[in-house]
Amino acid sequence: MAEFTPINTQEEFDNRIGERIRRERETVTKGFQEQISQKDGEITKLKSDMESLNSKLTEANDRISGIPALEERIKGYERASVKNRVAHEIGIPFELAERLNGETEDDIRKDAESVKKLIGKTSPTAPMYTPGGEGGGDSKDAALRNLLHKVRENQ
Repeated sequence: MAEFTPINTQEEFDNRIGERIRRERETVTKGFQEQISQKDGEITKLKSDMESLNSKLTEANDRISGIPALEERIKGYERASVKNRVAHEIGIPFELAERLNGETEDDIRKDAESVKKLIGKTSPTAPMYTPGGEGGGDSKDAALRNLLHKVRENQ
């Protein structure tokens, strides 16, 4: 074993301990660099995850922003269905059903009843009958005569 010699000056102390301090600094620095590198990898992964989640959030927000328009469309279909049903129940033509007004079924029903009063009772008009066979009479003979007449004209 080497004999111990006491350190008398700062310079001797710095020389003896300098190498050991340098090695420790390298070890600590190397450990910090490894931790920094590991944390950089984790940060990169978290950034990627965050971008993916932001993309999904944007997509979800786009879908959510379309919901009011879809809800309004559904309400329109429901209102049209109620108008058609009420028109059928009250006995007004379906052509007038879309002209009925109101937000609730009761409002639409009241409007339909007022329209019914305005148009009165309507019954389908019977087709006209012409006894001579010309002009589209109801009988089978008239229809055949009319067809024969048209065939003769085209010859």
